[in-house]
Amino acid sequence: MSQKLYSWLALTSHGELQRGESIGNARQHVYLRLAQKGYQPLRLRYRQTLTQRYWKAAARIALFKQVAALLQAGLPLLNALRLLAEQHELPGWRCLINTLADDIAEGESFSDALRHHPQVFPTLYPTLVAVGEMTGKLDVCCQQLAMQQEQQLQLQKKVKQALRYPGFVLGVSVTVSIIMLVWVLPEFASLYETFEAPLPPLTQHVLALADVVAHHALLLLMLPVSIVLGYPVCRARSMALRRQEERFLLKIPLLGALMRGEALSYLFTLLALTQRAGLTLPAGLTAAATLPYFAYQEALHPILRNIEQGDSLQQAMTPYSGLFPPPCTQLIRVGEETGALDNMFSQLAHWHQQQTAQRAETLTHTLEPLLIVLVGGIIGTLVIAMYLPIFQFGNLMANA
Repeated sequence: MSQKLYSWLALTSHGELQRGESIGNARQHVYLRLAQKGYQPLRLRYRQTLTQRYWKAAARIALFKQVAALLQAGLPLLNALRLLAEQHELPGWRCLINTLADDIAEGESFSDALRHHPQVFPTLYPTLVAVGEMTGKLDVCCQQLAMQQEQQLQLQKKVKQALRYPGFVLGVSVTVSIIMLVWVLPEFASLYETFEAPLPPLTQHVLALADVVAHHALLLLMLPVSIVLGYPVCRARSMALRRQEERFLLKIPLLGALMRGEALSYLFTLLALTQRAGLTLPAGLTAAATLPYFAYQEALHPILRNIEQGDSLQQAMTPYSGLFPPPCTQLIRVGEETGALDNMFSQLAHWHQQQTAQRAETLTHTLEPLLIVLVGGIIGTLVIAMYLPIFQFGNLMANA
């Protein structure tokens, strides 16, 4: 459920006016929190709705970087959060950080305070923060977590940039084709009607297609618009749709390799972090099961069960060779035999991250010739179909 941001004016228990901002699911929730502080609300005003897009990963990473820096400088956690809340430019984040600080001031741990906000902080955050609290290395855990999430964010951006260009080119080519079919070809059709000769088969088929497109132009225009606007909404509400989409994309050769590389980089980085932080392998796999890929989530649960029953990680991963290629299981077996599993996880994460980044950079160059052939084929076919009758009639007149 999306939360809402409210600004309020209230009287304190000492009769002083106090202004502030609060996050809540409804007005009653904010009124209740103010009453618990001993405030008498005078005015409560709705500011904005805080959807999932508001809590950007870049802002979350920056927050943990700053927390780590302030902790390393010797500032207590509560004071660090209060300072960051005062300096933050976004009101929603100001309220959230202040809420975290309030929970800590009331005696909760930082990890428990983070767990109250799962829509902002995925399971990995409170898990690693709890390890930092237990080991007394909260600053180190926050710094490592921020670095890992930043690397993952950069990798995701590279993948998206690599896919944006082909999508743009295809969109432009389809738009140009529809324009030619709706406005250009009908003009040629009226010209061909003046000739008393049969049209070439290619031209006949293209004109028939243009006639269908012209009579259903509104539908063809509304269909892509509806898909572009409606699909993200349906996708956000339907887990089954997201699952089917992922299965389809993983079967596409180039795109599937990118997605698998990104998921494995994410997985092995988390496992390396949790191993170095002192977590057991089952605890690390539980944290890693939060990665945003259904196929890997579904595979990690039985892998975790098999490990708890006494199997090694290499043995538990072997049945899922489609998700974990043989080099992964082979290197993991070496890490288990040598007792250096954390280093092996780190090497696997670095290798997959490097491979995925290279694939993303070369994807555009790989698809460019294919796109040129596809776009050239579509536009060329339409142009040839338009001018072929003219050339044919010119030859007939020359022969006559």
